[in-house]
Amino acid sequence: MRDELLSEFISEPAAILHALYLGPLGAPTVEAFASGRSADFRKQCRAVLDEVMVAVKSPEDFSAKKPSVIRDDNPELCSYPTFRRNAQALIRDLKGEARTDTTIPMGWACAALKKFARKTYIEKTWKEENLYELIWTIMCQRPNLKKYVKYALALFTSNMIRDRSHFISNGIGSSATCWRRIFMTTALLAIGEECILRSCIEQVYEIGRNESCYDPLLPTTDHLNFLSDVKGIEFIQSAADLHLLCLELKRLRSKDPAVPLIVGLDAEWSAYVANSRATILQLALREKIYIIDLENRTDLPASALREFFDLLFLDKGILKLGFQFNEDLVQMRAAVPHCRALFEPENVICVGRMVAELLERTEKLKDSNEILKDVLPPVNPSQDVEQPDAVVENEVENAVELDASQLKRQQSESVVQRTVNRGLSYVCERVLGRPLDKTEQCSVWDRRPLRSSQLRYAAMDAYCLILIYDVCCRWAQRLDISIEEILKQQEPIRVSPPLLSDEF
Repeated sequence: MRDELLSEFISEPAAILHALYLGPLGAPTVEAFASGRSADFRKQCRAVLDEVMVAVKSPEDFSAKKPSVIRDDNPELCSYPTFRRNAQALIRDLKGEARTDTTIPMGWACAALKKFARKTYIEKTWKEENLYELIWTIMCQRPNLKKYVKYALALFTSNMIRDRSHFISNGIGSSATCWRRIFMTTALLAIGEECILRSCIEQVYEIGRNESCYDPLLPTTDHLNFLSDVKGIEFIQSAADLHLLCLELKRLRSKDPAVPLIVGLDAEWSAYVANSRATILQLALREKIYIIDLENRTDLPASALREFFDLLFLDKGILKLGFQFNEDLVQMRAAVPHCRALFEPENVICVGRMVAELLERTEKLKDSNEILKDVLPPVNPSQDVEQPDAVVENEVENAVELDASQLKRQQSESVVQRTVNRGLSYVCERVLGRPLDKTEQCSVWDRRPLRSSQLRYAAMDAYCLILIYDVCCRWAQRLDISIEEILKQQEPIRVSPPLLSDEF
């Protein structure tokens, strides 16, 4: 049922009931199964779900509704209590009702802590402030894991504690600040009271925050930077703020109604919860980036967000640039349910597929190499081939072998595999000359306020889409085709409304 192709061969909606008798069934699976079907098929799916609700009433109803093709001795057949629990969870999720328990699963909490402690102290690809933020969100949800947190920190810091001079000289901490953090954390985690524990984690986290405040627009050495045109990053956290943004979009649209307004869009969500949903939406203009808080329902209610999304997503005159934006829309629908604009957005374009389309057309031309040199920065070998750890002495021979390796792999991979599937950072490096800084990719995005590095990461993820679009426009011009022709190659995003939503 979950597979988009195989599910087409299941012609009976009764498969929903059949599957539920054999185990848990997720709402996304049911929605995917019914998506794109006829109105009559979806109506039959709702009728089957009505049968499910009858079956949960009593053990007798459960037995009466059991599909005859399922034998009583089937080892996968659910018991009535299990079926009842699974069915109620499915109906609740299909209706978009909030789960009673959204805390991070214990297994994922422990695995995440070990993974990112290693990245922080061993691989050194994560910053300490990220780790403390992760500890904070785990402790707030699972205070009973305090002993495990203490164990994990001790495990990954014990070797460095034995060599303090090496620890400090490598920039992990200055003036033994990091020592105080580690010992403060591990010592205070032994305290049993949850309120004291959370206070301790807050204090440790704030130490990291205070040491990392900076202007998010400042340029960096190794990663993509903002152009000088960008004047600021604004955090939208109230209905009044959002209203001003609406007025600004309307003002920009009215300047030249015949020319589409270009905006870059991206969303972020935290992976450290049971059910993820978008917590911020980034909207980039050429001179300013807005970060919209999707968590603050007190000051920014869902009704205001729906009104804003209608303005943004239903206006064909706003060209909305994203990168594989379908998943962002899924997370946004989870954050703001019952919003039609998020199911049928107008004029949403994936810049990755724009690049793939232009590259495919270019490679068919005899002068493709010359065109690529004109429109794209020089290729960095590290973009296409992983470099070995050993130093190769003969650089000339290595370069020849590298070119051959690149050519062989390019011949076996599709254009989409060589572009979109490698991620936005790769596309930025190939098209703009520099990659994105992905340090904050696995951040805790539902904590407020966001750190400076989070603001930069979030803003750049949306802003870089405009820069890529500009290169694509020049690229299309070099090929003597209109950018509109490239845009028309992408199908509009259309998602069937929720099965059990009364508002659609």
